[in-house]
Amino acid sequence: MANSYKVPPKFDDKTSYESWKNELEMWRLVTDLDKKKQALAVSLSLSGKARQTALELKAEDLNKDTGMATLIGALDSVFLKEAKDCAYEAYKNFDSFRKLDTVKMSDYIIEFEQRYNKSRKHDMTLPDAVLAFKLLDNANLSSKERQLALTACTDLTFSDMKSAMKRIFGDSSPNDG
Repeated sequence: MANSYKVPPKFDDKTSYESWKNELEMWRLVTDLDKKKQALAVSLSLSGKARQTALELKAEDLNKDTGMATLIGALDSVFLKEAKDCAYEAYKNFDSFRKLDTVKMSDYIIEFEQRYNKSRKHDMTLPDAVLAFKLLDNANLSSKERQLALTACTDLTFSDMKSAMKRIFGDSSPNDG
């Protein structure tokens, strides 16, 4: 049986508000729940501070075609961070990221790219060569391993560095010996 998507996504302390809003927008596009009922369903699925905020709204204000806008407006006033704060958080999460010895190289590269993509959403881009060097420098490699990766990199681009590191270290930790 196909999923009817009547149950809205959960918002909890493990999920960022911005991610939840994006997931909620996806849910709204696929749900077959009547537009007037969506804000009510979302309100009832919330917990904690988010639920308290939703319960401060009148049910008749939520039971409208504009109910979701009303609900999101109220939740935004409590949970939405200022653009500067979001940008700084994305920058710090990317800039401070380092590969741990226990993490596979392929997982490190995926996480590195995801963190960089989040910072790019805030118009923070790095030149391709700098991004390649940052990937290399933060990979927790020995000087010999770093030199090997540089030698294997045909062009000084992020794509080539990523490819070289995947070929050399694969799914193992470089310090596995």
